[in-house]
Amino acid sequence: MKKNQLGVVFLIIILFLATFPIVKFAFFKKEKAGAPEILSEAEKLHEAKFYEKLSGGRIQCNLCPNQCILAPGQRGICKVRENRDGKLYSLVYGKPISIHVDPIEKKPFYHFLPTTRAYSLATVGCNLSCKFCQNWDISQRFPEDVVNPMEKSPEEVVQEALDAVRIDLKGFTEEYYQEIVGGKLEPVLESLKIAYQSGTWLEIINLIVPGYNDSEQEIREMCWWIKDNLSEDVPLHFLRFEPRYKMQNLPQTPIETLKKAREIAKEVGLNYVYAGNVPEYIEGNTTFCPDNGESLIIRKGFFVTENKVDENGQNPICPSKIPGVWQ
Repeated sequence: MKKNQLGVVFLIIILFLATFPIVKFAFFKKEKAGAPEILSEAEKLHEAKFYEKLSGGRIQCNLCPNQCILAPGQRGICKVRENRDGKLYSLVYGKPISIHVDPIEKKPFYHFLPTTRAYSLATVGCNLSCKFCQNWDISQRFPEDVVNPMEKSPEEVVQEALDAVRIDLKGFTEEYYQEIVGGKLEPVLESLKIAYQSGTWLEIINLIVPGYNDSEQEIREMCWWIKDNLSEDVPLHFLRFEPRYKMQNLPQTPIETLKKAREIAKEVGLNYVYAGNVPEYIEGNTTFCPDNGESLIIRKGFFVTENKVDENGQNPICPSKIPGVWQ
């Protein structure tokens, strides 16, 4: 498939978006049942970037806020970066486990090339441990668990797609991040600022978990932060929680909760607020003109049923230019 047919968005779980600011010793040794003590030297290994050497053969990984300090033979919290004889190696370099081409609306991206396709790529491992992770069978696996992984170089990936950023703001309290996500809030907020200031198109999602991060006060504070530190024009997607992984005992997020979250966000002054994982809630998946409230882009599930926004972000209904990437 040619890259201009993809629509193009490259979504990676970016390690620096995760969250413990500093963890001195928290590491996985290869003592898992069935895991080899040492990976075959015949395997392709790639020396990692963003680390510094310490005394005694130790190294400190600086890729993400965890900043793991690793003795020889130890791996970081992510499970995929290992100290071997005083050098840090990536065990998943060029080895994706999953590659998909999906509707752009599925990600969700609502202000980025509607009706085109999104290019999604993932490797095993993650430096978070979300209890609700829907991809836990990928994020919590070790590289040696994968038989015959795919091969794709970074150069190939960049040629195929790399255009926008979607960041999960999973909650808005440190307690929630520590208890449910296994990380810290502050580095995520900093990453949001960096992404926005870079000029790359940014959209935010917030998965509302019943009883954990669904208080009106927390939602309101999060929306004020987005408005004050980013922009009222950054799209915000409230997503419906589905019971997954270690939180299968919880119910789905009530639609009324999503509707209330949208109301709060609009009261704060955010212009583009959506509710995902509920295709029957058409209003929550529609882009409205912030000036007169007219519907501009109507979606049902992952499909656009009507689009009045042209390639310049203009429309015949109102004078406002809708922010986004439209061509």
